[in-house]
Amino acid sequence: MVLQNDGTILDHIYTNLKTEHLNSGVIACDITDHEMVYLCHIEALCRVPSSYEKSFVNFNIAEQHFLRMEWNFDGCPSAIEKFSCFLRCVTDVIDKSTVTYRVSKRSCAMQPWVTNGLLRSIKRKNNMYRTSRLNLHNRILCERYKIYNIALQRILRPVCPCRAVYRSCLPQHIAFFFESRLIHVW
Repeated sequence: MVLQNDGTILDHIYTNLKTEHLNSGVIACDITDHEMVYLCHIEALCRVPSSYEKSFVNFNIAEQHFLRMEWNFDGCPSAIEKFSCFLRCVTDVIDKSTVTYRVSKRSCAMQPWVTNGLLRSIKRKNNMYRTSRLNLHNRILCERYKIYNIALQRILRPVCPCRAVYRSCLPQHIAFFFESRLIHVW
């Protein structure tokens, strides 16, 4: 990332988002060699295509390839070339031992924290809502639905742990700046 005012490289940030979807800036300076940097992600503009493939490395096959590999780099004159040859060999072995398979769109779209139990709870809540709407005169069903819905909303409510961190670390006017503009800090 290059700062606009002095043009020096502050840090390298690797992301799969386009640069026009991100805003960046400096929020605070201290005596360390790095400044605190924020990134604002404009979600409305960004559509990151999701891949429908999963891959994993079979470490048993990788170990066999590593044992068969020639690790003699005497033909390379400089240390940089030796390291690039070494890195090329390692990436070739990892590529050979990586298994890629297709995943259904349904399972790929789920967030990693969405478990089967949570999906069952959401399905149960929706069924309770449907039955309570069909039987409006039955107060017991309506109360059960309300209690279950409140309990499930407590689990699903988005929590921002960053707020507590930058409320305690940053000056009050800067923390208010972030909370008022809903800027995500990483």
